[in-house]
Amino acid sequence: MPAASHPPLRSLAAALTAFLLFAGAFIVSKHGVQQGLTAYDIAALRFGVAGVLALPLLIRWGIADLAGVTWRRGVVLAALVGAPGFTLMIAGLSFAPAANLVVINPGMTLIGGTLLSVLWLGERSTPWRLIAGAIAIVGLVLIGGRGLADPSDHTWIGSLIFAVSGLVWAVYMTLLHRWRIDPVRAAVLVATLSLIYLPVYALAVPAKAAGVPWPALLLQAGYQGVLHGLVAMAVFAYAVRRLGAGLVALMTPIVPVTGLVLAVLLLGERLTPWQWLGAALVCSAMLLAASRPRPLHAAP
Repeated sequence: MPAASHPPLRSLAAALTAFLLFAGAFIVSKHGVQQGLTAYDIAALRFGVAGVLALPLLIRWGIADLAGVTWRRGVVLAALVGAPGFTLMIAGLSFAPAANLVVINPGMTLIGGTLLSVLWLGERSTPWRLIAGAIAIVGLVLIGGRGLADPSDHTWIGSLIFAVSGLVWAVYMTLLHRWRIDPVRAAVLVATLSLIYLPVYALAVPAKAAGVPWPALLLQAGYQGVLHGLVAMAVFAYAVRRLGAGLVALMTPIVPVTGLVLAVLLLGERLTPWQWLGAALVCSAMLLAASRPRPLHAAP
């Protein structure tokens, strides 16, 4: 192939950076829980920083109609992956390890996205995507089913929460596609609208952040609010524009693979051989689904 046909190194680096930041956010969240922060505390730190930084952009784009997205759509997106959806996902870390989150959440996003594309958007799904979904389901059962054998083990509660959060993300991504909203613009809207959570948090939620060391608080605020909430979404959108959604999708298994490695090395978590097999199945399913072209025409 001629050199000009190869994907630009800068664009590949942008995609890699985005997926590494996505994976790291799961680990940072679990670290915050281990330090004594609740899901409400982490959400406040994330959106307090991201919302303030994103507000000038939204004002510049037009706050009256939410940068052309409309308030109705903006509120829906913010409810899905803003403070409510994010708090739900982090709450699962009180019951299950981060290793479960980094695999179950993307895996259920794959399954939910496949179902929604067929049932809601009317797209024709290929047999390969259906096979990938079935493989992912088997993998998720192997990962999240450990707690079902022992009633005293509440891991299944966290795994169920992660599964629901993955479906929520599938709805969010489907709406972005259906409404043709740029991911960066959506991230700015979500962060800004989530500022409404701060007074609710201050008045109604018992905070535990006061007893947590400052380095832990700064880590959550900086990583969640800046790196994950804004930078990761910006470089991800850049990579999609330059490389195309298909090529970027091939790199999505980076998230669970990197997340598992970080969970083992940094958090000291351990998986059973069956869970490692489940993780391998989910990653394989993601790669299989991404490597097969989507149908060109939607069903009538």
